[in-house]
Amino acid sequence: MIRGLLFDLDDTLIPSSRLYASALRACGVDPQGDAYRTARARVKERLDAGNPSRHNRALYFQELTQGPGPVSASQGLDLLERYERALEGLIRESWAALGRDALFARLSARYRLCLVSNETARTQLKKLRAMDPDGRYFEALVVSEGVGVEKPALPVFEEGLRRLDLPASACAMIGDDLARDLLPARALGMQVIQSAEFVGGATPEIPGIPRLAALADLEGLLE
Repeated sequence: MIRGLLFDLDDTLIPSSRLYASALRACGVDPQGDAYRTARARVKERLDAGNPSRHNRALYFQELTQGPGPVSASQGLDLLERYERALEGLIRESWAALGRDALFARLSARYRLCLVSNETARTQLKKLRAMDPDGRYFEALVVSEGVGVEKPALPVFEEGLRRLDLPASACAMIGDDLARDLLPARALGMQVIQSAEFVGGATPEIPGIPRLAALADLEGLLE
């Protein structure tokens, strides 16, 4: 019997990839422009694969605004703050448009809920504030930065199970990515469900793993 649900956050609960790009454009940054792409690539090149700081937008914006002269903290921080405000507003709007409050009110009444996500704590906390400002739905937020490794590393999922105080056999993992979300969770003994709402055909189907066209269909699958 399923008693706990672990959710990936980005591109599972909200269309993060699209919202990131929209928030950057709202700040005057072209997400596909050479300047931003080069700044992000430089940060990623300096950090080992699997290091959660590779997602840190503060590092991207520092790289983007850093010129040959003295360092100006204001430029990078101002850009970061504008970006975060824009992103949080867009997430709030998306969450409401998707009708997520009604869905998660029902789910949280029946199951214990936990978020397990790659990314930095600051970014994911801001997303969670936009989605669930009163802390009504999720018992725990586990981010890779706090564990020290990124999904698909098993400690991220194990920490989620520990926070819910439930065995893997009593939990289901819902995520968009087969390699990072579903296969490692299944290796631990969880039931797994793929949400393809925002990824469509970008990820392959695997026999034996249920696939949702919309997260709103999850309740019917769990019954």
